[in-house]
Amino acid sequence: MIIPVCAAILRLSLLALAQSFFLGTPPMAVAQASDRPCAENIAPADDFQSTGIGLTSDELVALYGEGEVGQSLIFYDFQGLDLYKDGCDLILSFPPDWAADEQKHEFALAESLLPADAEYAGSFARGTAIWTEQSASLWRSVSLAERFAQIGENRGGEILILYTYEKVGIEPGPIQRVELRTVELPE
Repeated sequence: MIIPVCAAILRLSLLALAQSFFLGTPPMAVAQASDRPCAENIAPADDFQSTGIGLTSDELVALYGEGEVGQSLIFYDFQGLDLYKDGCDLILSFPPDWAADEQKHEFALAESLLPADAEYAGSFARGTAIWTEQSASLWRSVSLAERFAQIGENRGGEILILYTYEKVGIEPGPIQRVELRTVELPE
């Protein structure tokens, strides 16, 4: 029973590969174009001011130097931390031995990556009823919305900042990661 199913899957895969060969397009070309938001390297000519979110790869290189390839993402050195560009979003990764006296600066570090005109819209705690110490904040930027419109991204100017801490018992431990996620607009 398993062999006929595997054979059918193999035949369909080969058919799709052959079809893409005869049509002259790679089999995943369409998927890659739609699954890779903010893949543009050349920045539009605008007055957009940011030290992170909304910047193209070329702009990040100009600020932080050549990035290094990590597991499927490129990361940059940001004040001794790893800053990853994930499509239109950024991820700031903290090492396990990040100094205890630096611990409470994760909010300032994350907010320093926002556009110059970003305005605070509110915050909330995530988690469970027992452990809700994972905070999140929402920001809005008119210039980010304009930048996304110029590069053809269906995104507004909202940025959700998510903080992830190591769980130590029922208490939050040291910071692990900060994600700056842009919000995709409904179609």
